[in-house]
Formats: sequence, structure tokens, C-alpha cells
Amino acid sequence: MVAGGSEGTGPATARRLRQAAAQVVTVARTAPEKDDALSVQGDLGTAVGMATAAAEVTARVGAPDVLVHDVGGSDSPARGFAALDDALTTPDHT
Repeated sequence: MVAGGSEGTGPATARRLRQAAAQVVTVARTAPEKDDALSVQGDLGTAVGMATAAAEVTARVGAPDVLVHDVGGSDSPARGFAALDDALTTPDHT
């Protein structure tokens, strides 16, 4: 599974892994331009988004053997997604 698989180094990483005969599922906030059974749209910046994407990936191909975290930078607190809650990940649109 390649997280951040729609732009930049994400699709390049997925392509290289596929060239090496790996079955690769990409996950990204942006929907793929073409219908692709091995691309999942999901926001890995929220607990709900992560759970939804994980369920979708598992339903399509089973549990991933490898996760390539190729998502952009963050100013989130230490401990990664485990430290996040909706207050940290939901933009304030007031």
C-alpha cells in the first residue's frame, strides 16, 4: 500500500513496486483520474479516514504486507496518527 499515491513521488513509488511484480494499492485524498480498482480515495489525516481506507484496502486485496508512507509534511504532534483527534485534523472554517 502506498499512502499519498496520487501525486509526486507516490505514483512513481507505486509504479516501481508494480514493475517489481508487487500488487500495489494506492491511497490518496484525491480520486484517481480513471477508474482504478487498486486506488482508494481516503484522507489518512483523520482517524475515521484512516479506518475507512484500511477497510477498503483490506476488502479489495486483504491486509497489506508493506505500507509506504509517502504523504506530505505535517505539524502534528509527535506519535503520528495515534496522537491525532478530530480537533487537530478538522480545519477551523469560522
